[in-house]
Amino acid sequence: MLRGLRPAPPFRARKNSILRFLLTGASGFVGGHFRAHLPASPLAGPGGERIDLRDEPAVRAAVDAARPEAVVPLAALSYVPESIDNPREAITVNVVRTLNLLSALQDCGFRGRMVFVGSAEAYGAVSPEELPIVETRPLRPRNPYAASKAATEALAYQWSQTAEFDIVMARPFDHIGPGQQPRLVVSDFARRIAKIKLGRKPPVVRVGELDATRDFTDLRYTVRAYALPLEHGANAARCTTFVPARSARPTNCWAGSWNRGASRPKWRRKSRGSARPSRADSWARSRNCYGTPAGVRRFPSGPPSATSCGTGKGG
Repeated sequence: MLRGLRPAPPFRARKNSILRFLLTGASGFVGGHFRAHLPASPLAGPGGERIDLRDEPAVRAAVDAARPEAVVPLAALSYVPESIDNPREAITVNVVRTLNLLSALQDCGFRGRMVFVGSAEAYGAVSPEELPIVETRPLRPRNPYAASKAATEALAYQWSQTAEFDIVMARPFDHIGPGQQPRLVVSDFARRIAKIKLGRKPPVVRVGELDATRDFTDLRYTVRAYALPLEHGANAARCTTFVPARSARPTNCWAGSWNRGASRPKWRRKSRGSARPSRADSWARSRNCYGTPAGVRRFPSGPPSATSCGTGKGG
């Protein structure tokens, strides 16, 4: 039974102790780095088997057995082209599974704090006059992934107002790091450059558009930033994990940073006829997407230029 609209008791981490973290998506790219930074238990069945978050009874039993003090759900469908090809799956994975987790936490008497990980993709198309992005900018998603994240954030906000536990909402920009799938731009560049360096392919890299400007955050900073709101955030606050605006860079800067040495590659723009068609290229993603710490407070003890937190108003 959800209670009325009144403030939840303030979350306080126990001093000199380790919180019992519960993590969904623990085996994924982000989850693996999070577990390397903080001890966290994956959501699992009694025998350690993986739990399908669409299975409400199984999720409830796993949460009840874990009795967490802090929750960071990272399981998500996060690849934009995949969400365009299967929007129903994007909604099911990102919205319905989060609802099942929230319901299980409520039913099991959870009184800690959850960090909901949204996405800066939900800001949608941003004009040059609106850059850099701040947390108070309205969400205007332009693809199914972004829409699912905006919808799930709205759901998380509602629960932050009516449930017996705190929720802080993060909107990270693009992150990169070891172990990332090669279908994403920077890891794809790195994979191809590595093959060129090893002499396994000719020193030519064919690319599409390279003039988009986006924030890229080292994931090892990002996972540290996710942990900070558990101690310093406020219930229902919107937070943004970012790199400084001066580090927002056109994608061609990544190409240039590898364009050194005797075996440096030649970058060749794909012709319109040979470029792989993608419905995400023209309308689904904002070409320019980067944030700023200006006007927002920083968490104490945070990684340098890694996290900012807004007031929870707007957005």
